[in-house]
Amino acid sequence: MTKQQKISFAAIIVSTFVSGCSAAEVLDPQPHNITVQEIAASNGEKTFLTGDFNHDGHIDLIVAEETQDRIVVFVNNGAGELQSTAQFPAGAQPSWMAPVDFDTDGVADLAIINHEANTITLLRGNGDASFEPADPARFPIETEPHSHVIAAADMNNDGAIDLIIDSRDHLGVYVLPGGAEGEFDAPGQSVDVGGAPYLGFAVVDINHDGLPDIITPNRNDVSVLLNRSSTELSFEQVSPIPFQSPFAVGAADMNGDNEIDLVIAGAGEEPGIVVLKGNGEGQFAHAASAQMSAGAKLVATGDVNGDGTMDAAITSWNAQVTLVIGADTPYFVPLPLEGMRNPWGVTMADFDGDKRDEIVVGDASGERVLIYSVTSADG
Repeated sequence: MTKQQKISFAAIIVSTFVSGCSAAEVLDPQPHNITVQEIAASNGEKTFLTGDFNHDGHIDLIVAEETQDRIVVFVNNGAGELQSTAQFPAGAQPSWMAPVDFDTDGVADLAIINHEANTITLLRGNGDASFEPADPARFPIETEPHSHVIAAADMNNDGAIDLIIDSRDHLGVYVLPGGAEGEFDAPGQSVDVGGAPYLGFAVVDINHDGLPDIITPNRNDVSVLLNRSSTELSFEQVSPIPFQSPFAVGAADMNGDNEIDLVIAGAGEEPGIVVLKGNGEGQFAHAASAQMSAGAKLVATGDVNGDGTMDAAITSWNAQVTLVIGADTPYFVPLPLEGMRNPWGVTMADFDGDKRDEIVVGDASGERVLIYSVTSADG
């Protein structure tokens, strides 16, 4: 049985900085108050999806529990507290979820990647935070060795949402075009990204042309592919960004200039976390960086302080969660683990309606899910 408890802490004043500071780092210029509440899911790797799944005006949370082959829905009670209400089968090893209204009824459905099963599971949303198998409920994919992440976007401007999945051994991603009847064309079209993408690719419009572009972390660089056609799948690869063992990438406006920037997390301590400033044309320049313990996993973006500039949170398997505060020069704030051993899944959303996103982090070696609220110490 999933349980929920709220842990009350006195505000934690964070005046220390990310360990192992290098000369390139920008240190936290002000203390922060961090409050933490906790919910429990099953033991093992967890990823998250947020949205208003029962149409009550409050943001809910779905947890994909890879070891349990299911998703668990936590409904927002309207006061920012999340309560487990139901669980639904999600195929073998569900590792990532994407919201997609594939039946065009105005209700969010789910496309779920099944990690080592090489399948995609489709769940139809009922609008009351419950889900049921679609028809078909599952279909095979041809990625190698298997996929980790799934994204949803209209890649060819035909009005239908497509699915995007990673395929490391094919040195690219697959785009599965969506159809008018809610179907997806599998195996889809392979897109060569010039490397071997692993985890945490991003799909976002970089150059303001209304077409989603693709950013992938590869073995030794990060690829940026600009979508060049509004009628077919055609991409132009911009010069790759050199980076030692990138593991995940997030894309958001981190400095308020209305251009997409990148937050890249490396698998090793060096270069750690790097924020790159975008120019709106697919080129990026160094903005800030910080060391991080080896084992970076995922990047999430959101606005934790309500200033309209995006921030980012990065998890590391080796007991570290780092918040990047967006600014002209972004800076770094370590988050307390409260005993969490192996941070894995991370997302950001405004559960309590205060215009500030909370940060959700799940422990891959336990049941704990921590929800952080962050404010500056002066309020």
